[in-house]
Amino acid sequence: MILVLGHAAASARANSANAQALQAALEDVRSQAYIDVLTTLSNRRMFNLDFRKFLANSVRHQIRFALILIDLDGLKQVNDRFGHEPGDEILVQSSVRLRALIRATDSLARLGGDEFAILAADINDPAALHAICDRIVAAFEPEFTFGGKVLRCTVSVGVAIFPDHGDDQDALYKASDLALYTAKNAGRNTWRIFSQTPSA
Repeated sequence: MILVLGHAAASARANSANAQALQAALEDVRSQAYIDVLTTLSNRRMFNLDFRKFLANSVRHQIRFALILIDLDGLKQVNDRFGHEPGDEILVQSSVRLRALIRATDSLARLGGDEFAILAADINDPAALHAICDRIVAAFEPEFTFGGKVLRCTVSVGVAIFPDHGDDQDALYKASDLALYTAKNAGRNTWRIFSQTPSA
C-alpha cells in the first residue's frame, strides 16, 4: 500500500512537472507568434488583433482612435555603410524611445523592417494628437551610438483617425500610409495627418 501511494505521488509530481513544461512551451510558442524577437514589441499579427479590438471599442463607444505609422529615415544607409548589427541596435533603441511615449491605453508594434505603428486610444482633441506626433519626432533628434559610432536616424510619421479618414482597417491603413509619404516628400523628420488634398 505504501509503495502504491509513493508511486502515485511520484506520478502526480511528474505529471505536474510535465504540465508546467507544456504550459511554458505553449507560452513560448505564443510569444514567438505575437512578439517581435528583436525589439520585444508586438509584431504585425498582434497589431492586427489589437486593431480589431480598437475598432470594436470605438464603434461601441462612439470614440475616435488614431493610427500612427512611423518609418525610420536613414536606416537603410546605416545598414549599407556599417552592416546590420548597428541597424538592429537602432531598431532596439527606437523601440525604447517609442515605448516611453505611449500611454497604457495605446498599442505599439513593430510591423517589420523599419516600420512601427501606434494605435492611440480615445483621440478627441486634435491638439493632443499633434502633441503626441511632435513628441515622436522630437524623440529621434538625439543621435544613436553603437560601438563608438554616432549614427543619425530620424522619423517620418503618418497619421489617420478613425472614423474620419477610414471606417475599417484597410482604409485607415491606406490613409495613414499616404500621410506618411506626404511627410517623406516634405523632407522627412516630420509628421503629417491624412488629408484629401495633402500638401508638403
